[in-house]
Amino acid sequence: MRKNWTAFKNLQKHNQIFRIINLVVMALLCLACVALAFYYGFVYDPNNRIVPAICIAILSLVPLAIEGIFGRRFNNVVFLSIEIYLIFAGLIGSVLNVYYLVSWYDIVIHILMGYLVAMCGIFVISRLGNYKKMSVVLVIFFCFCFSLAIEVLWEIFEWGADNLFNQTMQGEKLPGVNQPLVGDTMLDLVCNTTGATIFFFHFVIGKFSKKSLGINFIEKQLIREDVLLEQNLTYKSQAENSVENGMQIKENAVKAEKETDFTGKQEDKTKENVEQIKEITKEDKDNKNAEQKLENKKLTKNQSNKKTIQNKNQTKKTNKSQQKSSK
Repeated sequence: MRKNWTAFKNLQKHNQIFRIINLVVMALLCLACVALAFYYGFVYDPNNRIVPAICIAILSLVPLAIEGIFGRRFNNVVFLSIEIYLIFAGLIGSVLNVYYLVSWYDIVIHILMGYLVAMCGIFVISRLGNYKKMSVVLVIFFCFCFSLAIEVLWEIFEWGADNLFNQTMQGEKLPGVNQPLVGDTMLDLVCNTTGATIFFFHFVIGKFSKKSLGINFIEKQLIREDVLLEQNLTYKSQAENSVENGMQIKENAVKAEKETDFTGKQEDKTKENVEQIKEITKEDKDNKNAEQKLENKKLTKNQSNKKTIQNKNQTKKTNKSQQKSSK
């Protein structure tokens, strides 16, 4: 798919560093999970941890896969939040089995998840409209509900993994029932709601008090990529329009040049026709003059002949008169 994001070399320096950190964290998490999956598969796996290890390795690559599919770069804060949660909840909690070694660890993770997912709700809602024109009530309500919705999907994922791959993500299964107690799921939901509620008060206090408590920074980071993308699309559209205008101007220039050449040829042809007409007119005039001269010459000759005849007749008359007189 065509990429619409800003090229890495064109990013600001701190965004380049942030991006590199995200990719390094993702790579280390994926490699650690793959290594543990091999260890559990071929060496020792008393708690059936190979499936969580493989799942976390795949999930760590999801942000990069989404970028490739949709052609849009993940926000740095969202990217890092996903990787951090996978490290603490997936790698440390599930793969390393800390959930069963530390009783309160699961509670902390779900509170953290509730807060981080609610924070990422800003990233999601900013893609649905003009964030600057949205009311604070709408934003915080969406973020709160978004966090609860993701938690519900996560609990469905845990239930599916337990039943499909014989895992214990929702706790140990009861004998005879082959299902865990519902208390673990309810506790996870309550902890996630607590995290979302913490973000709720953090956001409200940050927006309505003199101190932002980092909310302005979080908003700036979460919507920045969207602003850059809009700017890039605007610049791209302007560039395409400029290219189209340039091509149109070039086509018009070529067309005008062709019309000019055609007009010039027409003018040259017209001049040739005028010259030919002038020559023909001159020849006609010369022919008329010649004919006029010839007629004048004939007329003069006729007059001269007529006068000669008259003179001869006059002479004859004179001679006859003289002859009569002499007799």
